[in-house]
Amino acid sequence: LGFEEVKIEGWTIVDILGQGGFSTVYKGYPTAERSSSSSSSSSSGTPQHNVIKHYDPANRRDRERETLNALALAGISNIPVVHAVVGDSVLVVIPVGNIIAPLKGGYRTNGTHWFILVGVLQAAHGEKIIHRDVKPDNIYVDADGGVILSDWGSSCLLGDEMIPFEGSAPFCVHVPGDTHKPTTQMDLVALVRSVFCMLTGLHPPPDYTAANAFWNDQFRP
Repeated sequence: LGFEEVKIEGWTIVDILGQGGFSTVYKGYPTAERSSSSSSSSSSGTPQHNVIKHYDPANRRDRERETLNALALAGISNIPVVHAVVGDSVLVVIPVGNIIAPLKGGYRTNGTHWFILVGVLQAAHGEKIIHRDVKPDNIYVDADGGVILSDWGSSCLLGDEMIPFEGSAPFCVHVPGDTHKPTTQMDLVALVRSVFCMLTGLHPPPDYTAANAFWNDQFRP
């Protein structure tokens, strides 16, 4: 089905940003904004687009909402923030700007992005939150070129005991279904693999140590 056929009460859907195993992510705005000049619309009268994450009702995830609220409370930027919750299966978030496209294959990438993303992860780790699904599809730029780390639906707490892994191969250390103990390193390794893929267009090496030359020659500078 095309996104034109998607109906979410109170919202106008204008695009689809991605689809995963538990949810589909759309871009849209409150329908009322079409004929109003609310504060969330731009000065030109164009509605400000929101990211609308629509979970399968059987897989409702309160975890992501709780995680985003905790990160926002801690003052961590460059993440989506909860704007509204619709019904039992829709989480609406508004990014740190007007989200436009995921970063893929080096699209609008620069070194500042990676510096910021390391800071986002380290700040989250300071709050004992592990992302667990860092990958190119979850890294976005906004209309001003700022970077946003999205999709915290697989997050968990540092110190959790052995739990099933929910991230995405090949960027993550584990494969889906593996039982593991969450660590901060797994997020940073996934970021390095993602950067490798996004800057080179190549499949990331399965062995983290194989990316050492890339890390030293490209990422660290």
